[in-house]
Amino acid sequence: MFKRAISITRTLHPDTERYILEPRLKTSLKWSPFPEELCRQIQDVMTEAFSDFDLKGEFVAEGIICPNEIVMRVGLNSKNQLRQNNFEVSMEYSGEDEKAFEKIHFMVDFLGEAWEKFLDEEPDSEELPLVWTEHRFEKNILFLRYSSINSNLEKQADELLKQFEKKLLHETEDDDIDDLIHAHELHAMKNDEESHLH
Repeated sequence: MFKRAISITRTLHPDTERYILEPRLKTSLKWSPFPEELCRQIQDVMTEAFSDFDLKGEFVAEGIICPNEIVMRVGLNSKNQLRQNNFEVSMEYSGEDEKAFEKIHFMVDFLGEAWEKFLDEEPDSEELPLVWTEHRFEKNILFLRYSSINSNLEKQADELLKQFEKKLLHETEDDDIDDLIHAHELHAMKNDEESHLH
């Protein structure tokens, strides 16, 4: 399904940085995002699998690798829609890179079944798992939940937030410089007054 040439980065982001998506385990304080190429391949697999459906949108895939779990989201993004239907899955992970690929394959298969059921039955929101719910799939334990987060809007909001924080940082640095100059001027004036007194 996926090209083995794709390497999964092990650079962990500090917990102060905003998650791409929320992990299930409270111990998952650091994470590494799925490579963009891997996300594109997952999207292509889902698009091909549901080519017979009138989707009226495009699949989007995101994921993070934490020290003890892998979390993946596959959503269906429709133009001009604030709401995006998503299924998120979490699976425990030992930290071995080769095992990560195996688990991601397995998680995509599981999400494929979740999406097939969703598109076939079109369940009401009350029937969807809004909290992490345990499932057994081919003798493995996974956790599934539904969300309506719009990936594109989230990315746009994150970018605006980063620009605002950057601007705020520069303004703060400018204020610090002004304060430093003002303090230096006051110190110079004080020295002048003392020299006149002597």
